[in-house]
Amino acid sequence: MKNNDLFKVAKWELRQNLMTKQFLVMTVVIPLMIGFLAGIPILIVHLTGDQVRRIAVVDESGLIYADLSLRLVDTSVQLFKPDIAPDELRLQVEAGDIDGLLVIGSEILTTNIVHLHVRDIGMLEMGELQRELTSVITEQRLTQAGYDPAKIRKITAAVTMLPVLVGAEEIGFAAIGVPIGIAT
Repeated sequence: MKNNDLFKVAKWELRQNLMTKQFLVMTVVIPLMIGFLAGIPILIVHLTGDQVRRIAVVDESGLIYADLSLRLVDTSVQLFKPDIAPDELRLQVEAGDIDGLLVIGSEILTTNIVHLHVRDIGMLEMGELQRELTSVITEQRLTQAGYDPAKIRKITAAVTMLPVLVGAEEIGFAAIGVPIGIAT
């Protein structure tokens, strides 16, 4: 086959397959749509991420609020203890006056359930609040069982692994440069 014929075949192939609407949509439009749709949640999180969330806490157990509020002082979650009834607080959440209402029942140490009343679905991303709440409740349970939470935390601390390069003294420029082709 001559070069001229090869170019004719390539040109025909380009016109027949690559310049169709379907090909252009599948290679250009669809990836752009996927990128746009994936970017919307990221943009929403970015725009609302630094916002301080005001959450009223009704602690029927009397064991959790003090420690939890101390742990969340320098975070985007601002807890406060209200002077009004939970029903009125729910109305304030619905009106947007406060961001949420956290109701901690009197049996929290046995039931392991709290209720977070929120107005919008974005408030459900309260991982920091949940982590600290879990930690406070765990410490209360350990204390009630007669254990020292500080000792337990020390015993169950995560292991830190520090990498040590074996033979690091022998490695010079030649050992690094020769494999990548820059040594003389």
